[in-house]
Amino acid sequence: MLTGQLHGAGAVHHPKRQRYIAIALFAAFSLLPDADLLLACFGVHDAGAVGHRGASHSLVTALMIGVACGYFARRMGLAPLRTAVAITIAVGSHGLLDALGEGGRGIPLFWPITTHRFMFPWRFLPDAPRINDYLSKDGAFRLISEFCYFLPMMAYVLWPRRPARPGAGDSPVLTVVKGGRLDTPAEGVAATLPAASADSGSFVATDSESPLRSSG
Repeated sequence: MLTGQLHGAGAVHHPKRQRYIAIALFAAFSLLPDADLLLACFGVHDAGAVGHRGASHSLVTALMIGVACGYFARRMGLAPLRTAVAITIAVGSHGLLDALGEGGRGIPLFWPITTHRFMFPWRFLPDAPRINDYLSKDGAFRLISEFCYFLPMMAYVLWPRRPARPGAGDSPVLTVVKGGRLDTPAEGVAATLPAASADSGSFVATDSESPLRSSG
């Protein structure tokens, strides 16, 4: 959710609807490593690299997914570097947070460079409940505890923000607006344009009604 918010914050115009779509999309990317649970359901050995908390939780895998998404983002006209970095952080955060979990085994953070599994010395995040554990008292307590840990971050992401002003961050642009009294031939246009004032260097209209109007 946080990477989705930061990714959208880099754009000048980011409507509210697109902001929430980006948050949901990046949240889904952060859950992508747990797709290995589906392989375990089909009989894949859980202790191997393709088992749960295996290669899909590696930071190298997160980098590969981020680079691939950055390539497709470039073809879609989005910022490729910002997209690649944000998705790499979103996917890679899953393995890092699992390494802070109280239960479970270590995470192969640098697979395939090494198959060594890592855990942080501080393991304070509750182990996520699975399947029927959600309905138990202990599972509900762990779920609420994890929700409380991330509540400040979720509140920051979902807090309503003022819409960006059109053109915010852009360079000022002078635009000629139609409606002036330019009803003379092309060679007569110069006669209706403002004349320069010699003493101040500013432009002074030669007619009571200026032929040009502008917005900047």
